[in-house]
Amino acid sequence: MHHWRALLCVGGIGLLWVLGAGGDVRAGDADVIGMLRRLQSRFVTLDTRFLETARLVAAAKQQVDAAKQQADAAKQLSERALQEAALARQQAAHETALARQQAETAKQAAEASQEKVAQAAKQIKQAEQSAQIARQEAAKQIKQAEQSAQIARQEATAAKQTAASFEHRLQQQALAIRTLQRQMEQQAPKIEALSTQAGQPKRFMVDGVAFFGRWIPRGTFWMGSPENEPYRDGDEGLQRKVRIRQGYWMMESEVTQRLYKAVTGTHPSHFSSCGPNCPVESVSWHQAALFANQLSEKMRLPKCFVCGGENDALRCDGIGNKNSDYLGCKGWRLPTEAEWEYAARAGTTSPFHTGPCLSTSQANHNGSFALANCPTGDNRKKTIEVCSLARNNWGLCDVHGNVYEWVYDGYEAAAYRLLKEEDPIYTKKTLFRAMRGGGWQNYAQTSRAAFRHRTAATDRYTDLGFRLVKR
Repeated sequence: MHHWRALLCVGGIGLLWVLGAGGDVRAGDADVIGMLRRLQSRFVTLDTRFLETARLVAAAKQQVDAAKQQADAAKQLSERALQEAALARQQAAHETALARQQAETAKQAAEASQEKVAQAAKQIKQAEQSAQIARQEAAKQIKQAEQSAQIARQEATAAKQTAASFEHRLQQQALAIRTLQRQMEQQAPKIEALSTQAGQPKRFMVDGVAFFGRWIPRGTFWMGSPENEPYRDGDEGLQRKVRIRQGYWMMESEVTQRLYKAVTGTHPSHFSSCGPNCPVESVSWHQAALFANQLSEKMRLPKCFVCGGENDALRCDGIGNKNSDYLGCKGWRLPTEAEWEYAARAGTTSPFHTGPCLSTSQANHNGSFALANCPTGDNRKKTIEVCSLARNNWGLCDVHGNVYEWVYDGYEAAAYRLLKEEDPIYTKKTLFRAMRGGGWQNYAQTSRAAFRHRTAATDRYTDLGFRLVKR
């Protein structure tokens, strides 16, 4: 169809050109030309329509092809859906069969449960019958128990009356025992003081110098001062009973200048002109501890202190980590506050071992100030030879006056409330160490057995010395 369209169009055009080219167009020819031109116009219009129709046909063909592709895809989806439906039918059939099997099993289990329920009902019935019998038996036993309880209550009432009477007698006996016990406790210090062993002397030798110790027996005493004691301080009480569990040897006097020089080779005393039998003074607590170690070493005894440094840098402390390590040491050592006061009292309970007063004929102290109801005395203003004046019941000299004496304990005003009653010892690190006994320049009230004083362990004073003890 395209070929004839082309030929017709070309021929018409060619004819028009020929006619036009002749230059001489006749009238009839004009009609032909007009017809040809109309035909040409018709051919152009037809050609345009033909082209549009062809375009539409091509588009329709493309739509048909697309529809065909969609139909093919739909067919594939349909086939796949059919396959999945078949698979689902197979799975449903399998699950149905399994459900039927489970239902059959459940049915069998239900039948078995019914049998068990029947058996349980039978057992419950039997249990109810047994319970009924048990209730009847229990009621019978309760009735018997109530009868027995009534009898027991009657017997208990009688026993209670008997016990009350017996308890009253026991209370009377306990009161008598406590009274006797208090009497024995009050007499215990006196009994210890009168012991043939208490105060027994022993002679010791070191480097040709002799010194004496006195045996201090184990025992109990009232440490501190009673509230009504004149001039007492708050750190002396409340007064309490203390037990010393082991006896010990205590030097009968303060360490003398002679003994100190023999052991250490030094002579630190301010009152050196007093003589070799006067107490050594102007020694620190650390120097006293070092002297104890040196004395123990010379006598082949264990050392009770650990010391280091020299001169002003000297520092000492008791051995071990426990109180028992220090108290159990077999060498020479400083007494504890409790050991010192126990020995100084020697079984007495008065402010001094001499009684309520202390004269300067009994001890070296400043007698220019008199205690209440006591006479005044001398003021020697220096130390004197040891054991020049009164001894206590256990043979100890100068436990009142002459020089204060270092003891082992650290000082704290509230220490008595913090310590146990057996072998008390205050080892907490403090700025001060305790000292006891009073000195030549102090009034009598500071020489009381219960009086506590303190100073730094590095201090050295002309009225401060020490004495030692050993197990």
